[in-house]
Amino acid sequence: MISYKCPNCSAEMVVHSSGDLVCPYCGAKENFSDAELAGYKAFRIHMLEYLKACADADPDPDKTDRMWDRAEHLSFKSKDGEDVVISYLYKAKEGQVTSYFTRYNVIYHFPKTFNNHTDITDTGALHGNLTSKAINGLSKLNYPQADLRHLEKCFPQYQGTIVLDDGSLLLIFKKPEEFYPLELFGALSKEHVAWIISRLENICCVLEYSGLVHGDITPDSICINPRTHEAMLFGAWWDISEKKKSLLPGANKDLVDLRKTAKMILGYDADLKKDSFERFLSEKPTHDAYKDFENWDKVIEDAFGGRRFTKMNF
Repeated sequence: MISYKCPNCSAEMVVHSSGDLVCPYCGAKENFSDAELAGYKAFRIHMLEYLKACADADPDPDKTDRMWDRAEHLSFKSKDGEDVVISYLYKAKEGQVTSYFTRYNVIYHFPKTFNNHTDITDTGALHGNLTSKAINGLSKLNYPQADLRHLEKCFPQYQGTIVLDDGSLLLIFKKPEEFYPLELFGALSKEHVAWIISRLENICCVLEYSGLVHGDITPDSICINPRTHEAMLFGAWWDISEKKKSLLPGANKDLVDLRKTAKMILGYDADLKKDSFERFLSEKPTHDAYKDFENWDKVIEDAFGGRRFTKMNF
């Protein structure tokens, strides 16, 4: 992926679905130069060709392999002297933590000094703390006994930790091959945003059932399978918290973030004056994810005439 630094705060800027460069930290906006836009468009065309192939009922493995031939490569050295090479199509940065989306994993790189955990001064203790928090966070998820949707597939599996020779850390989660970061898809039509909202509502119900708030639902933390219309939630699993300690006034933070994410991938702000779909995104969510899902079901009927599978076209 192409990366750009914010002229105000030096954070890495992201390409908003509107086509502008936006800093997620200070809100600054920049426009592409002609040369940058040409480079981004070329990458975007290749990416969309690849995603289109992946959305087919029978994806061509040769096209998949060719796309991964375009991956960026990054090398590290483990504490034990082993070479660690990451091949990734997309990376994102939140604070000091950089995430890499590889073919089969999402890998988080933590620097030696991690400001969110300044109470931990020993590097070994820091690694153990972050790893145990991630594992513990995922282990707190509970699923209803009648889980007909197999919702455990919406969440990642911890795969391992690698301590690097500079004292930094790689935290590794499994990701199925056909799942790609939502941020890569840019602006989507309402029909596709709708099924993504449905998957996120399912995820929020699991978090509700588990008494947890994830707190990091963004286009960068969500991976989708465009062919099967599935979604997975990644993000900062080491920072999840109990719901009763993490509520925004009168609303569930994850449900607020769900709406923010949907509006970002729509590429425009929802309007209360428009249809029920727009109103759902612009209104304040319910305190309870179950009730919110019930309200969303009514929107599906009213705005889309019920649930139906719409193939993603690019």
